[in-house]
Amino acid sequence: MDKSDPAGFNVAIIERRELRFSPAALQVMIGWSLGAASSQGLLPTPPDEIRLLAAESRIDIVYGQGAAARSVPLKVEALATLLIAYCIRALIPLPRIARKEVRIGARYVTLVFHVEHSQVPTPELIETAIVRKGPVRQWR
Repeated sequence: MDKSDPAGFNVAIIERRELRFSPAALQVMIGWSLGAASSQGLLPTPPDEIRLLAAESRIDIVYGQGAAARSVPLKVEALATLLIAYCIRALIPLPRIARKEVRIGARYVTLVFHVEHSQVPTPELIETAIVRKGPVRQWR
């Protein structure tokens, strides 16, 4: 067993899934989620720009352009709420019981799910020994 694994020694199977959102995707997603966005303190209008500020663990939602532009900061926790609500409404399958994490990078916001199966699940059908005649085809 790999002792450098941050999830620990007792976990039998670790499942990890990532969903990446570009600034353009975030802009559209917020524009389609104005009710949820306004509950997080954002304006009830589609944003004009999204700025990813990884070093500050936030994104800035920009409304308007030029001198009239107004920037509204959005922390990771509020962003996670928006992303999960959007995925549910867009019918993107999400694991119900998972450790969730949002990472803000230079080019993407990533929603990460970690599911830890402490025991190896029993399959619905357990195979017994099979004697095959001839070669076995490769899986492609």
